[in-house]
Order: sequence, then structure tokens, then C-alpha cells
Amino acid sequence: MIIINYIMENILNILLVVGAFTAFGVYYWQKKDEKKKAALVLLMEIRNAELQIQHLKESGVISDYSSILPSSSWQKFGYIFVKDFDRDELVLVNNFYNSCQLAEAEIKRLRDALSVAMDEKMKIIQHKLLELMANTADEESYKQQKDKLLKLFHQEDYWFLPNAPKEKLLRYLQNIILVMTSSAGQKLKKIAGMK
Repeated sequence: MIIINYIMENILNILLVVGAFTAFGVYYWQKKDEKKKAALVLLMEIRNAELQIQHLKESGVISDYSSILPSSSWQKFGYIFVKDFDRDELVLVNNFYNSCQLAEAEIKRLRDALSVAMDEKMKIIQHKLLELMANTADEESYKQQKDKLLKLFHQEDYWFLPNAPKEKLLRYLQNIILVMTSSAGQKLKKIAGMK
């Protein structure tokens, strides 16, 4: 009977230890999976931002659809990678995200200016066409002058792409240091299970 009691006590202790190890294992794998998913999200954001930066630098065109970093997950997931990155890598990724957010804000300002400029241009065109209509004697002459006027208005880029803010943004984009080819990018790829 003593032997059976001793075996039962040890079995319960062994089961308790196995249960604790199982719980720890589940916790560990969940954290590892969370880190892998976070790395994938950050990689996709960084890759997309770098592609957009490259496109804007090459084309020089900022449109209604231009965007560098529509969402920023670094603030949400950055703490997960503190042990994986050295100080310089953390600074690099922080600076990249901060720079992208500043550039995104500048693009928004350009878009807002674009709307105002387009509205103003439409008002001026309508005003000039009414003046032309009032000052032109025959329909054929009006049509020729109208076509000439509209051609000039539509060729004028300044109304749609104010040069100073656009050039400022493009100069700013030239100074953003990219992450994907850095050691931080390589570590994120490794954590995410990418080659």
C-alpha cells in the first residue's frame, strides 16, 4: 500500500511538471509565432514604403494616389524586436518609420493643396470663358479662342503640382535610409522565415 501511495504521489508530481512544461511550451510557441507574424507585417510595410519612395524619386510625380506609409506597425510591434536588433538597427528602423510618416504628412498637404488649386483653376477657367463669351462677336471666333485658352490652361502643370512643396518632398525622400538591405532588414527576414 505504501508503494502504491508513493507511486501515485510521484505520478501526480510528474503530471504537474509535464503540465507546467506543456503550458510553457505553448506560451513559447505562441510568442514565437506572434514575433514571426509581426516581422512579416513590418517587412511588408517597409518593402512597400521603399518601393513607393523609389517610384516617387524616379518619376517625380506626386498624385492623388501617392502614399508611402498608409499604416505604421512599428509602434505596435517594435518592442518585440528590442533583443534582436542592436542600437544602430533600432535607430535605423525608428528613423525610417518616422521619416516615412513625415513624408506621408507632406503628401497629404500636397493633396490638400491640389484640391484647392484645382477648385481655383476651375473658377478662373469659368470666369475667363464667360469674359470671352461676352467679348466675342461670332460663334466661330469664340470657339477658336476658347479652344486656345483651354489648351493653355490644361498644359499648365503649376496648377496641379505646386513645385516648391513637391521638390521639398523629393529632396527629403532622397535622404531616407532604406531598411530592407540593411542588417535590420536581414534580421527581420530571418525572424519571418524568409530567405
